[in-house]
Amino acid sequence: MPGALWLIGLVVVPTLFAAGATVVGRNQLEKTLTDQAVSALAEGDLSAIHVVFEARDATLEVPFGVEVTGEQVDRAKSLVEAIEGVHVVNAPEVPR
Repeated sequence: MPGALWLIGLVVVPTLFAAGATVVGRNQLEKTLTDQAVSALAEGDLSAIHVVFEARDATLEVPFGVEVTGEQVDRAKSLVEAIEGVHVVNAPEVPR
């Protein structure tokens, strides 16, 4: 069984380290993009619209009870899309 231990050490351990690094990197990317998006929305006077990231994909959310116009959602989407590193922005449908 020494060969099996060698294989575990050679393949499994580096794979686990790589997976851990990927999770840490992804969390940092999401935090960075979220911080930039929140700042952009605040500067655009659109802080009532929230943003959530999964990797580089953003989802805009309008909290229950908050009223926004379609134009505001469009502006929020444009602001978040302009951030370097953002892949796609999903926005809720809001009546115009």
